[in-house]
Amino acid sequence: MNVQIRPATVDDNAGLIELSRCSPMRGVLTAYSDRTPNFFALSSLQGKDSWTFAALDRDRIIGCFSCIGRTVKYAGRAVRELYAGDLKVLPSARRGRVAAELARRVVKTAESEGFDIVVSEVMGNNTAALKVLQWTSENVVSAQSAGVIHNMALLPYRRYSLIKGYDINPGQAEDVGPIAALLRRTYSNYNHRPSFGEEAFRQQLSQHPSFSVRDFLVARRQGRIVACAGFWDQHPIRRTVVLEFNWKGELLRQAIRFARQFMSLGSPPASGKPLQTQYMRFPACLPGHIEGLSALIRHKLENARHQRKFHFIWAGFHESDPLQECLRDVWRTGVDVSLFTAAIGDRLPHLAPEGPTGRACYVDQSLI
Repeated sequence: MNVQIRPATVDDNAGLIELSRCSPMRGVLTAYSDRTPNFFALSSLQGKDSWTFAALDRDRIIGCFSCIGRTVKYAGRAVRELYAGDLKVLPSARRGRVAAELARRVVKTAESEGFDIVVSEVMGNNTAALKVLQWTSENVVSAQSAGVIHNMALLPYRRYSLIKGYDINPGQAEDVGPIAALLRRTYSNYNHRPSFGEEAFRQQLSQHPSFSVRDFLVARRQGRIVACAGFWDQHPIRRTVVLEFNWKGELLRQAIRFARQFMSLGSPPASGKPLQTQYMRFPACLPGHIEGLSALIRHKLENARHQRKFHFIWAGFHESDPLQECLRDVWRTGVDVSLFTAAIGDRLPHLAPEGPTGRACYVDQSLI
């Protein structure tokens, strides 16, 4: 096999979409990410500094690795961070060094483009990706654990009692400034967080019609916004298509089908069809108002149950994030994702402690 690694272009769109279809993720369910019609749509929403590297055997794309550049706060200072994700290799090509060479190319891009840190994630049950990470850490750049992300599917398959004392409403145009200020305050001590400047946040909310301030819920007390969260239906950009279920997934499916005899519930996920999901983004609350965040999440789940449209809502929290308390008593399932960081160059000679005993990390699972 004569493998070539190069930056992907728009001419590779069809090949990358086919690669995604042929490289499913395995877990409670086996599924693939369908990015028809534009594989690059999601990464283009994350900023101008984005690359997808394609691995080719002759003219066929057999692997890819994407990375997104952004400026974030890390240990109290602004740094240039390269997030690397969406590593895919055809099953027939996984015995070679395709994934390792793609990882090497990402690190070299971080070095040549002047990034300070590289961040990547590995699902807990993905032993192949962990081996690639270990090889990269031993042979290219040293990586360290930054803890675990709890990646959860919130299930709208029960009645949720609503928490009183908060007014829950969709966001409006005049709420952009207060929401940005709330995000700055909530995440002030987190690593890997954006600046949440009002103008930059306003621009982010205008990038694609599928996600705007009107996709937020805000919780008010005495007219003041004390909690918020956005909910993004990414169906126009990407869809997760189910191929099959393991025994846990099938047991959940059958439980939902049984419960539908007694409750007003939507159809369970089905093989060969896309999951109907939303991604929770930008959850935040003022100190002392975690109940306000819980209130709007319960409000959202109760509405989803009545609408009978969404199978679940994706949510992610770093293991040290105190905000995850907002999911207390919420039905959920999910998988843990390991987070890793690597310093590039000498601007960050020592990485900050992260994980269960260090700083919490800002997480946005909708961009992964």
